[in-house]
Amino acid sequence: MNSSNLNEWRFSTNQKLLFYSNFTIIPLGIIFNLIQIGIFFRKKLFRLTMNIFHIIISINNIMALILTSLRFISLIEVYEFKDTSTLGCKIVPFFIRLFYQACVWLNFLVTLDRLIFIQNFVKNIHHKILILKTTLVMYAILICIDSPNFFYQMTDVNTTFNQTFHICTINQHLAIINEGITQILGIYLPLCLMFLSNLFLIKKVIESRSKFKNLKETNFAFALIISNILFTITLIPFSVYLIMVMIRIFGDFKDESMKSFLALFETITILIACYNYSFTLIIQIIFNKCFRKEFFKVINSLKIKCFRNSNQISTITETTCSLHDKRPARDHKIK
Repeated sequence: MNSSNLNEWRFSTNQKLLFYSNFTIIPLGIIFNLIQIGIFFRKKLFRLTMNIFHIIISINNIMALILTSLRFISLIEVYEFKDTSTLGCKIVPFFIRLFYQACVWLNFLVTLDRLIFIQNFVKNIHHKILILKTTLVMYAILICIDSPNFFYQMTDVNTTFNQTFHICTINQHLAIINEGITQILGIYLPLCLMFLSNLFLIKKVIESRSKFKNLKETNFAFALIISNILFTITLIPFSVYLIMVMIRIFGDFKDESMKSFLALFETITILIACYNYSFTLIIQIIFNKCFRKEFFKVINSLKIKCFRNSNQISTITETTCSLHDKRPARDHKIK
């Protein structure tokens, strides 16, 4: 396979992934997160202090998936929407960075929350107002970190095939500073902190299992550990892509082979990362006993309601049919 054929294959594969993911994993992930929010708002779970983190994470996941969908739509050839405006060059990438980074930090904070709970420092950290304030401060810091994204501008780049591409670019020195700061503080630092706190959490859960086994709060710990492990594994490819973006800053933007490879690799790594934003509901159902009970209560109540509605419909139908059957006989007697 020569270079041009390879580039065409990468392009067509990338287009298929972008198109079909918009109708599968992304909408499914939004639905799953909405279901998870509904379950956590139920009375038995809502009074638990940890649920506020899961509600915020689910909302953050929904925003990340919606923005990812907008990003994908702008890259699909069949759609007319292209990211050659301020919306596509500055605003959408800014919020994508914000919510992607917030997801990592939120997972670290919820892990830290469980670790502090196991250590018995519960009264202050488990105040929901404090958790909300901490989350708002986190978002404010991330907004400041990602603010250099507004310095990007759309520029025209001519290729070796006399084609012109619109590329969102920035001054090279500012790009290095921007990418370095956002990647270190937004991805790698919270990821390392989450990994270390997860190790301590595993140790403390094993040590304190007999002591806390009857508390509902601790039922979230095991699901959190599994979620963090999967989160770390699926985020590694995206981290590699971010490193390649840093390397590309010093490279040649006109290299068609490298461009097609990075475009496909970006889509694949984002889709892998999207599994973190889409399927936490499944992890909660499998590994979180309290959540699983509430989930199946909702399912059973929906079944009962559907069964009652079907019985009412069948009763009305039977009554209508019986009246219809009796009517001719009555008319015959009158005659």
